[in-house]
Amino acid sequence: MNTDYLFPGREDLFRLKVKNTESLKAEIMTVKDGIILPHLYGHNDSGGVCDAERKFLQESLCRGEYIKRGGEYGLTISAKLQGGGGGYSTEKALFLGYFVKHWGHFLIDGIGRFWILCNEEYRNHKVIFLTDEFTRLSGSYLELFRYLGVDESRLISIRKPTRFDEIIIPSTGYNAHGNYSPEHKRMLQQVIQSSGACSIDTPRKIYLTRTHFKDARMKEVGEKNIEQIFANNGWAVMSPEKLSLREQIAIFQNAEEVACVNGTIPLNVIFARPGLKLIVLNKTRFQHGNLQRFSCMAGIDPVYVDAYYEPFRGIPDSLGGGPFWMVISDCMKKYFADNNMNFDASLGGVNIAGWIGYLMRLFRVKLRGTKFWLLLRFIKRTVKKAVAKLS
Repeated sequence: MNTDYLFPGREDLFRLKVKNTESLKAEIMTVKDGIILPHLYGHNDSGGVCDAERKFLQESLCRGEYIKRGGEYGLTISAKLQGGGGGYSTEKALFLGYFVKHWGHFLIDGIGRFWILCNEEYRNHKVIFLTDEFTRLSGSYLELFRYLGVDESRLISIRKPTRFDEIIIPSTGYNAHGNYSPEHKRMLQQVIQSSGACSIDTPRKIYLTRTHFKDARMKEVGEKNIEQIFANNGWAVMSPEKLSLREQIAIFQNAEEVACVNGTIPLNVIFARPGLKLIVLNKTRFQHGNLQRFSCMAGIDPVYVDAYYEPFRGIPDSLGGGPFWMVISDCMKKYFADNNMNFDASLGGVNIAGWIGYLMRLFRVKLRGTKFWLLLRFIKRTVKKAVAKLS
């Protein structure tokens, strides 16, 4: 793992103490006349599968790196069913656990049971996942299901306790320690092959930007200057959220070099071909253990480059929390020089414009969700409506 472009003293953070291995065993539990409980919004300890005797099955819990979901809740199942809150289906079902509409968390915690979809024996089973009432599958999520032979008509999101003639619960093929099963790897290969991504013409060097992503604009500042340097040196700049899954896979399969900010984007390394050169720009002091484990599984050795400035101790408090201030650090300058890339050394440093952008995002991050923040949003909407009526 290349640690030449990290601030001094951070090298050990980027060396996995214990490498993840292909050590998990794929197992299948068959439940006759079982009940699937929905996930209740606001209650993470809800949802999963019960057997015919209404005993909750621990095998149906979701215990991933980030997503902890599942459990028998409140009222007894029989009371909910007798009260008209339940349903019955003569279908056979595959239970895939909890769906979260966040691409990074989906790849880490959401697709661990998907290896079962490659098994021809279960091609006619309905595919069940748990989610809250506000979440719907769309875009790349549906696309991934299609590459595994599942069209939208087979997908069911459970909203009430429902009894099925047969429920198949596959074990997870990827766990919180990064260990995986051979079936999990084969499932990822099927996604790659079924997508047809290898036939797409792709630029040789690609910079994947977050500058057009709404959440990034709320929490991050400074990437635009770095992006511009890559563009000036002939790198194609693309926004992943504007691409199909097929196009994203093609980038990691066909490009020679891919550069991006650390976070969700580089987790697509699980779709990468061996030999891809992946450059990951660190926007914070925090390491990304999941990216390290995904890279190990894919056989990719990323180049990590520290490109951040953190003026206040303890901010940010996590890899996803923010705010983040990206700068052309000494590490970034060394990377550019070593790779014969032209850059303006004065661009993107710690300056007045950077401070203003950073403090604005600090204000947003710390106040977001508070009553004062909601009041500001209400005032903003009211003023916009008033202006619209006058124009």
